[in-house]
Amino acid sequence: MRTARLDGCSMENKEIAHRYIQEVLNIPSYYGYNLDALYDALSLYDKELSIMLFNKPDIMD
Repeated sequence: MRTARLDGCSMENKEIAHRYIQEVLNIPSYYGYNLDALYDALSLYDKELSIMLFNKPDIMD
């Protein structure tokens, strides 16, 4: 199983967060930078994936 570690300190707002998630999870360049696109990208994984969020931000714009 692959484990992806996401650092909340690297996600200052939604746009930055989506770009960071795309980079960490190796999501293709056509990613739509929204939650629907994230769901679609994650549903294409054919192996188990564990996502760990650390340094959870208090508030995101």
